[in-house]
Amino acid sequence: EVRPLVHLCADVLLCPFEAARIRMVSEAEAEGIMGGKGKEGENEERKGAKRSGRQSRTTSLPEAFLSIVNEAGVAGLWGGLGTLVLRQVPYTMAKFAGQDTLQQAFYQQFDFLVPPNLAVSVLSGVLGGALAACVSQPADVFLSRDLSRTFEERREKKTAQVIFEEAGPKGFFIGLQERLGMVAVISGGQFFLFDALKIALAMR
Repeated sequence: EVRPLVHLCADVLLCPFEAARIRMVSEAEAEGIMGGKGKEGENEERKGAKRSGRQSRTTSLPEAFLSIVNEAGVAGLWGGLGTLVLRQVPYTMAKFAGQDTLQQAFYQQFDFLVPPNLAVSVLSGVLGGALAACVSQPADVFLSRDLSRTFEERREKKTAQVIFEEAGPKGFFIGLQERLGMVAVISGGQFFLFDALKIALAMR
């Protein structure tokens, strides 16, 4: 199968950008840009960063890359690769397997439906996406939290231990409701466009 190798290559290319994105978001939240501390809180955080020698908040991808490299070396850009693979592989398998199984079940249950049917494509895609979000949520929570922590913090205490101590097992499903809706809509749209294109090409 070529597909697993393709996914692995994609994860290798995606990992540095995912690490940089999470670093930018977590630093913005820590400084109150997204957490509601206001201008005064932001200034205090910047002063604290200067006193401790830390780099101030990164505002671009190059700055985020440089911040990670200065902290953990070039290998730090791929520090979350294992978790990213553990998130993407179950996500992809659940989405496609769930969508295909549900799609076939709909066609078998309702004889009047003629494939490809766009309504079936959307519904099975939405449900398949919801399944994929549930399956991959623990790895997504771990990845976001792990890459938001410094190398020293990760060395002192494992990220999984931090999440478990803060919220118990349910901590690995924080944000599931929001991600569930987002992934379900995106997945439904993907399968709608795929089958719509198949129908359009078949008409030619």
